[in-house]
Amino acid sequence: MMTCYSDKNIRNQYYRLVSVLTVTAITGLSNPCQSTTILMAFLALISTRPALLSLLSGSLLWLALHLSGLLPQNFVLALLHPIFTLPLLFVVLTYQQPLVCLSNEAAFCLRLSWAPFVALGLTVLITALLFLSTFRPFPVAWAGWAVLTAVYCFSLVGKTSLWNGRRVAALFLSSLLILSISLALTEIGARILFPLTNYWFHSSMIDPKIIYKPLPGASSVDEVMNNSGDIIFIKRQISSQGIYDREIGSKEDHEYRILLLGDSFTQGLGVFPEEAISSQLETLLNEEKLPWKISVINCGVRGYAPWQEREFLLERGMPLEPDLVILQLFPANDVAGSYDKVGKYLHAVDIRWARIIADIKNNNIPYRMEKWAQCHSSFYRQAFTTSRTTGLIRYLAEKSHLLPFHPTEAIVPRSSRNAYREVCLVTWYPELYEAWSIFEDSLRQIRDDCLERKVLIAGYAHGTLESLLPDHWKDLNKKHPETPYEMNKDIRLTNELLERLEIPVIHVLSSLQDYAEPIDLYNIYDGHFTPLGARLVAECLREYVFEQVFNPQLKRSLKDTY
Repeated sequence: MMTCYSDKNIRNQYYRLVSVLTVTAITGLSNPCQSTTILMAFLALISTRPALLSLLSGSLLWLALHLSGLLPQNFVLALLHPIFTLPLLFVVLTYQQPLVCLSNEAAFCLRLSWAPFVALGLTVLITALLFLSTFRPFPVAWAGWAVLTAVYCFSLVGKTSLWNGRRVAALFLSSLLILSISLALTEIGARILFPLTNYWFHSSMIDPKIIYKPLPGASSVDEVMNNSGDIIFIKRQISSQGIYDREIGSKEDHEYRILLLGDSFTQGLGVFPEEAISSQLETLLNEEKLPWKISVINCGVRGYAPWQEREFLLERGMPLEPDLVILQLFPANDVAGSYDKVGKYLHAVDIRWARIIADIKNNNIPYRMEKWAQCHSSFYRQAFTTSRTTGLIRYLAEKSHLLPFHPTEAIVPRSSRNAYREVCLVTWYPELYEAWSIFEDSLRQIRDDCLERKVLIAGYAHGTLESLLPDHWKDLNKKHPETPYEMNKDIRLTNELLERLEIPVIHVLSSLQDYAEPIDLYNIYDGHFTPLGARLVAECLREYVFEQVFNPQLKRSLKDTY
């Protein structure tokens, strides 16, 4: 057994104490953290003379370079202190000199009976330092101190039968096996209780031009609460052509294709695919026994504004050879969404949606890691997530020193007003005019794209349930008397814009207003059409298509025949 240097000379003990205090002080200077300072003080106290000399030399070298201004003034500065010391300790080990002074009698030595427990404690501390050093705001230098401590820890291994490398390896492997089996069983149980389904953005792909678009061939499941309070799960399949519809084959003779372009209202959020506006319109038109086979194609995408719809129409809609495009407009969302094109926000903002869009735009590593985990682990999704885009993995990844730092964009609304009533303000502010200008340009471009391809176009605008409730607007003006509202100003202005652009207007709002029980037309929880609401819109579109599109063609056909 190796015993420590134990000269009882007071002078030598004094020099030793001064060395320990010097190492401790310099450690505190290089890394002002009490935990690492105390750790180095402890290691210095139990060090043999050669090891203590190494600690002192490394500390003095760091101090000299620091005072001379030769070291970079960033996180590397603190990390260099243990880096300077480690080679000196390895030199000591190379000459087969112990680092730790083990004795049951001498002062400044570690009692032999305590060695296994100290080694265990140091192992826990090393693990904690290494783990924490990878995350902000903990200093990277902790990794260096952890490695330095590990050198001391390994010098204790083998000093007693209670603590040896083979036992450590067996304990580690058995723990890893137990953990793996436990996680696997937990995941199996979670998938039985909570079947793993994709959210809509899990089945979307990044697009640099329009932020995101449906991933061809993917599927997702929407969890919806209907007006009765029942939870329903609606599966949505994206075709290989990248639309929320069935596969569209080659156009047949005597086939007339109508393409519905819009956002989540057109896509059919909240209703089953067969209850969407497109499906119901196709059924209604084919009941008319027209001389054409009528196909209605659903090209709605959740959250899209007209500038995105235009690109989607060109890429995925026009190749399907539509004869008529019906543009659905929800100006409460479309105007704010138009401002996304230039990366700006109106004064009132839907924070939840704005953050989703910001995440998709950034598409950084923490977001992608979180998205992957939620896609592949039901247990993780249920236990460690706070939203469909945020969870433990993303939090840790954003804090990690190992990944590039991506500061979260601060989205701060300048008003507490309802974001979906902003366009209905009586008095607009400059940003609102700018967003409206982008909205108007997008509609003009969609019209021109259709005219260029000799495709007919029509449009309609609508709102949410509140667009049918006058009392809502009275209450809104009482709540915000300084910024009064005009009921359905957004729809009125949109219809006027369509008329100026010579796009035929389908007056859906008046049909919705005529219904006796407006609450039956909208989902009271998410604001989208109920199956009945979608049916009413489909009937309104059928009337327009039959009277304004098909009747003139039938009359011309009869005139040519006779």
